[in-house]
Amino acid sequence: MKLLSLAAYRDESFILAGLGQHNEAVATARKATTLSKEDNFIFYLAQIYAHFGDADLAFESMQKLIDKPTGGGQLCATALRRDPIWDPIRKDPRFEKAIASVEAKVLK
Repeated sequence: MKLLSLAAYRDESFILAGLGQHNEAVATARKATTLSKEDNFIFYLAQIYAHFGDADLAFESMQKLIDKPTGGGQLCATALRRDPIWDPIRKDPRFEKAIASVEAKVLK
């Protein structure tokens, strides 16, 4: 699968999310993660879950990234704090824990 095709899955998942099409957005984002070994597609899936307030699944995806030797890939503490896509799950105590985990990996 070409990277361009994977980017199309990512873009489509965010468009579907913006249109409020929960199941379709999640399915499209999941498809991208199955077609790619790249961590960034797990990150996008976490964002789609967060957008819809699917906290358990968002944190599960975020934890997969945090547990990787790279320390979270695209997860950045500053972006987590400021990007409004995370707003639906921001008040969950696991959110601050995820930020702390990302920061701890950066400090190592």
